[in-house]
Amino acid sequence: MATNVTFDSISFQRTEIVTTNIIDLQAPDRTLNLNKRGRDDFSVFTSEFFDNKAIRVEGFLTTTTVSGLRGLVDDFKQVCSRTQKNLDITRDDNVTRRYVATASNIDVVTERAETTQARFSVDFSLADPFASATASVSGSRTQTTPYETQFITVSGTYPARPVIRMDVIS
Repeated sequence: MATNVTFDSISFQRTEIVTTNIIDLQAPDRTLNLNKRGRDDFSVFTSEFFDNKAIRVEGFLTTTTVSGLRGLVDDFKQVCSRTQKNLDITRDDNVTRRYVATASNIDVVTERAETTQARFSVDFSLADPFASATASVSGSRTQTTPYETQFITVSGTYPARPVIRMDVIS
């Protein structure tokens, strides 16, 4: 199974759109806040945060006619012009990584000899450099005593920001 890419629920891996290269595994830019100390020759590290990230998707658009290619290119550019939409990348392990993305650069190139095929590359900019979950785990617990302790374990490679909802019914 090839890597599947969808943007706003439109697949970039199908008969007429074939994704050949996805550059998405690089770490996001890290910004360090350093404060100079008066006349000293050093700085003091005060904080850090991860800045934006970019993902590049490259591939081919293919049809059987010249007019079909023109229409496909127009449709492709229209889809890529949408802002702040889900960009889902599913690799061979069937784990989907979801980003909220906006295409910052859309490049479609047709070669002179190829009238029914065009190369494309799309650079997506991400405001949040980390993927979000595409699935959730939920459960319920009935508490019958005045005090009770519950433990929640969240796994992953980045500190999680879980959403915990409590309904109090008296």
